Amino acid sequence: MCKKYKKILSLGLIAALLGSFNTYASYIPKVASNEYAMYREEVKKLNQIHEIEAKDEKVAETDTLVLYLNKQDLSIKVLQKSTGYIYSSNDVNTENLNGLWQNYVNSPVTIKYVDESFKIIQESIGDHKDSTQKVRLKDNGFEVDLYFGQGKIGLTYGVELKDNELIMYIDDESIVEQASSKLLREQKSKEAEQKQEEETLSVKEKLKKKQKEVKTAYDLYAITLYPFFGALEAGQQDGYTFIPDGSGGLIRYDKHYTGINIPFEQPLIDDDYGIPVTTGGMNYNTNYASQINFSVYGMIHGIDQSGFINIIEKGDEHGKLVSYPAGVTTDFYFTTVEYIYNNIYQSKISATNKITSKLDQRHPIDIREKFIFVDKEDASYVGIANVYKEYLKKQNALNTYEIDEIPLSLDIATGMLKKGLLFNRMEVLTTTDDIVEMEKRLKEQGIDTVYFNIFADKSGLTGKTQDSSKLSTQVEGEYSFKELNEYFKENKDIGFVATPLTMFYGDGKLDEEVIRAANKEYVQARAKLGNKTYVYSLLTTEGMNKNAQYILEKIKDNGFEAYYNVDQLVPSTNFGKNNSRTRQESKDNILDISDQFVESGTLLGSNKPRDFQLKHTDVSFNTPMSTTIYQFITDTVPFYQIVLSGNIPMISENFNSQSDLEKMVLKAIEYNVYPSFSVMYSNYDKLDKGFSMNIDSHNVEYDKWEEKIVNAYKEIESKLGQVKNESIVKHEMVAPRIAATTYSNGKTIVVNYTDQDFMYKDTLVEGKGSVVLDDEVW
Repeated sequence: MCKKYKKILSLGLIAALLGSFNTYASYIPKVASNEYAMYREEVKKLNQIHEIEAKDEKVAETDTLVLYLNKQDLSIKVLQKSTGYIYSSNDVNTENLNGLWQNYVNSPVTIKYVDESFKIIQESIGDHKDSTQKVRLKDNGFEVDLYFGQGKIGLTYGVELKDNELIMYIDDESIVEQASSKLLREQKSKEAEQKQEEETLSVKEKLKKKQKEVKTAYDLYAITLYPFFGALEAGQQDGYTFIPDGSGGLIRYDKHYTGINIPFEQPLIDDDYGIPVTTGGMNYNTNYASQINFSVYGMIHGIDQSGFINIIEKGDEHGKLVSYPAGVTTDFYFTTVEYIYNNIYQSKISATNKITSKLDQRHPIDIREKFIFVDKEDASYVGIANVYKEYLKKQNALNTYEIDEIPLSLDIATGMLKKGLLFNRMEVLTTTDDIVEMEKRLKEQGIDTVYFNIFADKSGLTGKTQDSSKLSTQVEGEYSFKELNEYFKENKDIGFVATPLTMFYGDGKLDEEVIRAANKEYVQARAKLGNKTYVYSLLTTEGMNKNAQYILEKIKDNGFEAYYNVDQLVPSTNFGKNNSRTRQESKDNILDISDQFVESGTLLGSNKPRDFQLKHTDVSFNTPMSTTIYQFITDTVPFYQIVLSGNIPMISENFNSQSDLEKMVLKAIEYNVYPSFSVMYSNYDKLDKGFSMNIDSHNVEYDKWEEKIVNAYKEIESKLGQVKNESIVKHEMVAPRIAATTYSNGKTIVVNYTDQDFMYKDTLVEGKGSVVLDDEVW
């Protein structure tokens, strides 16, 4: 089972069971760690690298862009009129590359296919003499029919201009596997003739023909479209690649790395649980949790000069973001998306034997990438974040929820399973009366609004499916849940029912409610807890819909107004007999389920919501504030926060799960994220005597942590209270480890991570402190 699935299981039980080089002469890097944005004096110069040549034919033009096509090698160039800068798809030095890589650079499309021995083979145009191409010009661009001679795969791709956008696309219906060398449209009629011919063959002849086809048939595995568009050599521009890893990461174009050949590779939308993960030997599918939250990437060619953001509008369900720094295999920086059309996996045929398999049918993937070009101050990670934000707004894909006060968020550990003499029992850690007591003490110390995330779902606490429509009455003291929520309303607090949407406790009605993977096994896990082995199943969209109805009942029956889905929603392919779903269909169904919460008037909190969830999200919990620390990421930046700021309030990961509370407070202030703690009211000794799997060791006794919680909140509220409901319009490092974040109301918050006092514009920023500056001062 993959790590991400284990993490989801843990979340589902959290209440119960409570990661020679070139440099620019004008700057010297000051901070080795990439957990902050890097301070540097920007060059702010745009070097003209490419030029339009006689072989480049103008095929489309708008008020802002011009598109050129070389009909011989199908390379493209884009001229940005405002800067005069030219972007190229293959104009880089390839003399140090072998023939395979040279063809990869020069090919507009590269495919991978699977042969009869399950070997994945890459093919580019130019690799085989039988490959063909045919160009058709359009009013705003062009389309090309391609045929790959070795893999016998044909497809049609298109490129067009629209306003300030370059759009690339491949429709799934244009892809033909086991194609002839003739044009793709002719292939369809040929297939019809072949079908008619086969109907006249005898059974023996059909079998012989089928066996022959199996020996020579290749299945499409992956497609990459213009992978080297915007590629640069180290030192050619003062710029960087942006990748949406965690809060956001930059890979600056400064260095040429040697001796390491590990690119950045992560799926755009996490693991697909319908695809088994290969263990032992080569793993063709990802087996770790993706930290990518937005299906985008960006390249800045000259900071505050020129750049673009590429938005993956279609195909991200099976897309993998790939980014190479210079020196990692090639001499240049390039970033692309590889779309996975098939999967190779292993299935058990006995206790000791496995068989390698691939999908019977490829994933139906339409590819559509939208490059939006930027200049001036928009040519930065802040600029492209706000461009993406406006894009989401135009798509009606970004919700807005305004807050009256800065909230403190508390994850309440209500209980845990504990081993008894013969049976498991539940140990109560925090009752409703305890919650009221905590709330009163917080109010006395000036905290006006608290989000209480209450993990009291009885099915989660007991591991019994039959409890799925109930909350644990053992948690209720003199205050019932209804009375507790009435108390919350009177005091401007919010109680969230915190429970997973995607988990099912027990086997359930398997064919309807539990995801069936490609190897025909159900996606489940078993864990022995004390006297019993519990089964946890990952739900299909039908199962999630049923679970959503249970959750809505709990909310209504107990007086709650809010729901916190502690899962990260991951759409999965389902290979069930009667309810098979593609990943796109699964994602659409998840959005339909989210609509039910919206229509019921329930405030909806999401765990680290991805871009497709933002339409329904009122509050973002567990908001990312770091990256995966991929070794070539040079800077960690608040791209995620810039996109959500002013629209969706963001709650941090639990502060008490981190080693440095002081640094977490400063980062929350820099990133506009509100504090969260995981607490229980009981003595910690109760946990030490329990046996619960994956119990969260960072749950803390409220009495011992109250002062730290209050102090952290007050420090954050004193700064972020002045910019609540405002958007981030600027973020930069004004000195090494000193960050400045500017908001739409003109205020700037300066954060000093160093131990030394810092003077800026006659304003003192104390070591490990922060200040708010008005616009006229800044």
